[in-house]
Amino acid sequence: MSTSSSSGSTTQQGQTTTALLDVLEQELRLPYTLFPPSLYSEISVTAKSKNKTVTIPMFVAEVNERFPKSDPHKGFKYRSGNQEIEDEDDLEDDEEMDQFFKKKEEYLLERIHQLINLVENHQLYANRIRTESNRLIMTITKEEVRNNLTTLVNKCLDTNIILQIILSSHINTYIDSMYPEGDGSQYVHTRNLSTNIIKTKLNSSGLTTGKMAQVMQMFQMMGGMRGGSLNLDQNTRRLKEEVGASTKPQFSPFTSPLSRYCKEIDNKRETIKNRYNNKEAARNIVEARCKKLTDNICSPVVEASISNNGDFYAAVCEEYREGQSLNIFFNISEPGEPTSNCFGFEDSGVNSVYCDGDNKIVWCSVTNGNVYGYKVKEENNKKSVTGKDAYCLKGVKNFTVDKIAKIQNNLIVSPDENLSTKGFSCWNINDLQNISNAPTIVKVPGILTVENGLSFLQVVPNSPNIMFSNESTIYHFNLAQQKYTNVFVGFGGYLTEARYENISTNDRTNLFVASSYDSRTYVFDDRLATPVYQLEGHCEPVMACELSNIDGTSFVFSGSVDESIRCWDLRMQLPLYELSTGNSVVQSLNYHKPSSTLIAGCNFRYNRFGYKHYSFHGDQEDEDELDWPKEAKHEKHDFKEVFDAEDSMILRYKFASS
Repeated sequence: MSTSSSSGSTTQQGQTTTALLDVLEQELRLPYTLFPPSLYSEISVTAKSKNKTVTIPMFVAEVNERFPKSDPHKGFKYRSGNQEIEDEDDLEDDEEMDQFFKKKEEYLLERIHQLINLVENHQLYANRIRTESNRLIMTITKEEVRNNLTTLVNKCLDTNIILQIILSSHINTYIDSMYPEGDGSQYVHTRNLSTNIIKTKLNSSGLTTGKMAQVMQMFQMMGGMRGGSLNLDQNTRRLKEEVGASTKPQFSPFTSPLSRYCKEIDNKRETIKNRYNNKEAARNIVEARCKKLTDNICSPVVEASISNNGDFYAAVCEEYREGQSLNIFFNISEPGEPTSNCFGFEDSGVNSVYCDGDNKIVWCSVTNGNVYGYKVKEENNKKSVTGKDAYCLKGVKNFTVDKIAKIQNNLIVSPDENLSTKGFSCWNINDLQNISNAPTIVKVPGILTVENGLSFLQVVPNSPNIMFSNESTIYHFNLAQQKYTNVFVGFGGYLTEARYENISTNDRTNLFVASSYDSRTYVFDDRLATPVYQLEGHCEPVMACELSNIDGTSFVFSGSVDESIRCWDLRMQLPLYELSTGNSVVQSLNYHKPSSTLIAGCNFRYNRFGYKHYSFHGDQEDEDELDWPKEAKHEKHDFKEVFDAEDSMILRYKFASS
């Protein structure tokens, strides 16, 4: 494309831009060291293919010029002797070709980090604009001047978030281009955050109160302990023996001390022992005082949801012949097997599920385009669900419904593709007896192309925003204003789940965690665009995470393809211990706070009668080896209690003193 200065901008646009620059530079005293005036200027762009001239923000042209999506490796050159090589076809030596690809990958990773830093810097700049403008507005007595300034500042912030979204789109493209598959199954390892960076973030403005202050205190007290995570494939046996000398905490037979936390914490136990005094629920988790309840065998779990009051739990399960079905469970915290109801749909499958505890309804989206709601009834202290009382919300034609969330009295459903063109479907469910069949469509600005379905759809607690992911980025979106409000980057792969802190009050929490294919769980303060720090320990993609405030302490549970659940005290950046999953992959995690029960939807991936469990080729196998999957991530006696699930299941761990 060719570009030229915009001559078609109206006088009003020019005046607005000038006013913005005056406000930023003169009134707010915010210089353009990192943020040029072009951020708020426009330019005429002529597309050669269509010979059409359009006016776009200048920063769009600048980003596309510096970081073109069609050429992520722009500017890369490899020196071989006295020659600069741009294409591997010009090399003949295999060793030098390997070096070429290594350098090319390093170059692209550096460009990804540059894009991430740009998003972070613009978010910090937006925070400064908010702070300084609020300070200035409070000193203005004339209402007209105050309103004009507010309008200009809001325009400035809107432009800033558009730039962040465009940068995030380039990040997604560049991460995909690291590997030829480009399907999210591969990932890159972004840089580890150094101790100094973590301390800087924890000490930065707005992070020195509440939960982050606790993180900072523990971080300093533990001496900046890092490297306590464990890759199961590296020195597993040696590390187990090393930490096995620790007698505290007393582990459940279904836990394994696969971290240095055990020995490190023994040395500092006197320092932190008062942290959990008179806090029974937190102490039970820290000291792994848990028991495994009866397993509920089911089909492979796709995703799950728990009601906000913990009365019922629902899972979407993969039925081999019938497609995906809906399974609803009750008495999930009781010792016996949970009672359940299963619902299938002829010629259709269930995509997603949401447990609405306020209305006692389980909502599910179905591939036929409709959303069904099943009313939970209680008779003689027993809960049940029947299909005859189900609500049926008719979807829009050619709109396959997918993820579900509820914000205030509105049920929000995303499409399984092309969110940027189809938007969200919304039903007002304030009056359940008179729900409109026709949903309201909330359009999404076209600045971001979202072709595939979302990994998750969540509600930001006590705010008008929803949160969803597109590939390697998380977005906040205001449904009422139909605009993006926050962008979060810094991940090395596709996102799988994100959860805000589960708090009991109506207070606004800024803390959330996100899990990714890059085997990490990330900790965010949502006032920053990049993570405060990462939780590392899993050696395969992390498919689920949960964050819950228990007795004032934030605990994270993470579940992975590496057949483990890890428990973390958020302040320590180290896993407390590992919970057994019976050799099954964790697909979903929910913490049932009233009963201190962790519920995991687990998929058993070893075919009991297939190649991964039995070998019918060659000599007779040893009898003792037949009852343990040969390719399991753990050995039979890694945990005190031998546990092999043998099938997919709803796994429950109840934390209690006795």
